[in-house]
Amino acid sequence: MRLKAWLERWPGDELPPDLAGFETIDDASAYLVRSVCELEIDGEVGSVQRYQVQLE
Repeated sequence: MRLKAWLERWPGDELPPDLAGFETIDDASAYLVRSVCELEIDGEVGSVQRYQVQLE
């Protein structure tokens, strides 16, 4: 899974606050796949936004 690999290589010692509470990288990546999120990147660097769209 590309997302999991991306999270494993996240710069710094820990994930952003909205993902740091998960016990595993698998849990964090599953959360991102299921939801809309915005990840804050190390203070003033900026953020990454990801949106899930489901068409019915």
